[in-house]
Amino acid sequence: MLAFAVLDMLLSVDSQKLWFNHLSSHGYIQHIVDSLLQDDDTLRGMLTHQPEPLRALYIFQSKIVCASFHSPYIETSGLSTNKKYAHR
Repeated sequence: MLAFAVLDMLLSVDSQKLWFNHLSSHGYIQHIVDSLLQDDDTLRGMLTHQPEPLRALYIFQSKIVCASFHSPYIETSGLSTNKKYAHR
């Protein structure tokens, strides 16, 4: 959670998007986008009568906040969601 807050702040102050380009070219941004889709099963498990701790929800929230703020750059950089999760 703290890591995504730091990443969000770092990307926010990077006006030339050098950090974003570096993270994107090394696959880190794509990994974050893919992990959002993989978190779906964990989040669905939280809807049961005995849910897991809320840590997964807080991490998912941090990822969404970071990704939503920087989504215009994610879209223009050619990153996309993994095709195997497109049916969800």
